[in-house]
Amino acid sequence: MASMIQGSTVTSGIILIGIRFLDYFNEVSPLAVLVSIWKNLQGREPEIGDTERLESVLFAVLDEFNIKIDARKTVLTATLEGSKEQFHIRPKSGDGDKITRVPNKWFFKTCSMSTIVTNVEMTPEKTPFLPDDVLIAELEDCFNSATDDLKIRKSVSEIGKIMRRFSDARMELRSGNNENIVFDIDMDVGISKFETANETSGNINGHEIKTNGGLCLYNGENYWRQTLTFFVNTSEILKQTNEVIEFIMFELILPSAGAVFNPAWGSSEPTHRAVLKLQKLPEKVVDPKVYPQVITVNPDKKPTGATEATGEPSAKRGRPDHDDTYDGSDDSMA
Repeated sequence: MASMIQGSTVTSGIILIGIRFLDYFNEVSPLAVLVSIWKNLQGREPEIGDTERLESVLFAVLDEFNIKIDARKTVLTATLEGSKEQFHIRPKSGDGDKITRVPNKWFFKTCSMSTIVTNVEMTPEKTPFLPDDVLIAELEDCFNSATDDLKIRKSVSEIGKIMRRFSDARMELRSGNNENIVFDIDMDVGISKFETANETSGNINGHEIKTNGGLCLYNGENYWRQTLTFFVNTSEILKQTNEVIEFIMFELILPSAGAVFNPAWGSSEPTHRAVLKLQKLPEKVVDPKVYPQVITVNPDKKPTGATEATGEPSAKRGRPDHDDTYDGSDDSMA
């Protein structure tokens, strides 16, 4: 959980992606474990739910162990309450723990967002860089003012600009602190090239470089899953960086009101999750290409969707009812 939302303009406490057990530094996060246990219990025994009591317990844990997560109380509130209908925006200076809630239904009907993560370990920030009060106020205005189609288009455009401004400011600060951000810059250049190439279509609306990868905003609810070209082209651009990239993983961000429990799974899972992994073929393969490899939600099963010998898409894929993983098919590519 923390690894996805730490230090991001749009995701700093306002979008719940699901429960992750690793924190910002890829270590087990006590907070994520506590919340996941609670979600599991809620799924099995809904009547035991007492949000106010849970909040007091978890906040006490935060204070006792000094768990360092950006806007941690905002993140907790968003986790407990869910985010299907509202975003929870971190407090501005002087507001204490006051959380601003803004409507998000229009956003998920209009836009898609995804993370882009590679195997390359990006250098963590020495000091987390958070959005200032001006950016927070602009975000609030974007979400509250999107009341018709024209204003929605304007808000989407502004959100994309805010993401880029925040990303540029963060990298400038880190560069000034003599931090190693070579791969951050390479990734920014790569995504910017793809964004510029698709500017006329209006589908790629903005991006932000995070300390654990990238975040993209698409103007179109299902654009990122509608064409395999997007994944292949983005991967080819990112592979031109100075680092050796073994894989690139895209993860779609969808709203979730917590976790849903299905006894057949044996654990709580996010309501929706979609992951596509692009794996480079070994050098010995003639005419190497990038093929999609599906990663299923079920952790007890091996990834499906690719043959071991070549990595080429298999003809058949297991597809659990709860799994929204993109299978790589695209009629337009036929």
